[in-house]
Amino acid sequence: MNENSAIHEEKLSILQYKGFYIATPDSNSAKEEKEKAGFLQNIKIWWPSTDKKSAMLLKKNLEKNCCANADVHYAGLPQDGDDRFPDIGVVDLTIYNTDMIRMNKSVYADLPIIAIGTSEDKALASEALSSGADDYLIKPLSTECLANVIEEVLYLKQITRAMPDEKRVMGVMIPIMEYTVMKGDMTVYEAIEAIKASFSIRETSGRFLDTIHRSVLVLDNNGGVEGMVTIRNFISSILPDYLKNMSYSDSKSLSLSTVLWKGRFSARLKRFSEMKLKDIMTPPPPVIDACATLLEASLKMVALQTRRLVVVQSNEVIGIIREQDLFFEMEKIMRRKPSIPIKINRSRDI
Repeated sequence: MNENSAIHEEKLSILQYKGFYIATPDSNSAKEEKEKAGFLQNIKIWWPSTDKKSAMLLKKNLEKNCCANADVHYAGLPQDGDDRFPDIGVVDLTIYNTDMIRMNKSVYADLPIIAIGTSEDKALASEALSSGADDYLIKPLSTECLANVIEEVLYLKQITRAMPDEKRVMGVMIPIMEYTVMKGDMTVYEAIEAIKASFSIRETSGRFLDTIHRSVLVLDNNGGVEGMVTIRNFISSILPDYLKNMSYSDSKSLSLSTVLWKGRFSARLKRFSEMKLKDIMTPPPPVIDACATLLEASLKMVALQTRRLVVVQSNEVIGIIREQDLFFEMEKIMRRKPSIPIKINRSRDI
């Protein structure tokens, strides 16, 4: 049996556990782009039962971000033919129920509506969206955030070039069966050989750049994801503690030493190669749902300063999405010919 086959068999035995789980743009340029696209300069918002202060703050934020004039109506129902008929409606589900959305959409089908509620329950969000709402937001909600969402909804309505359907996270992730997974009591040497083997497999398959990964997902004895080991972990762990904890002034003092540096890289490798993965691993990456959008994945990576996210579906780990997966998806989208019209599919997925 060759090395690649042995690694593949070991990987399959690990994957036979009962599923996986986690154990423990520039605002000015955006404004210019929207102006070129003929974005609305005068926006009318219907936001019944809001208070005057919130209406004025929303008006101020909209005029600051995207339009010359914003008019917020916070009383009565929209009347077709009225010169104040809104471009968009906001329905507060703490005051009204989803019948208010249904009633207005049945009469004014093209009126975009944003629903606001206090519950993070996906069932309420699904009910609001199925009633005709274009979006669902959760209180507490700043008027600045609401203004940004209104701007996006109206911008998408105004642009003339159709937008293609986007893949979700599950569409660009690396499936767990294609990732390197190992148990925590395996050695660094075994992990390095496994990563090297995955390089060779991808080189021969012709899918090297967009599929290569440089890390190992570490599982506990019950199949739970308890950590991750990256090439940076390998490099960091080979350094002796006195070097890692050394002050800048001391490091300058040793810069010309002929004793501390010569051959030390190779000498430390023997001891390092026998270390267990559980001794050098870092905590597992943050989790993201398989049905999340690519923009959600981008935000999570940036906000949490991570290069990878563990993808879960029904509490089971099904893959890994990395910053390079988002990069290659960017390239594919930009390569598409913009002249080809593609119908927008308004998904109701949460």
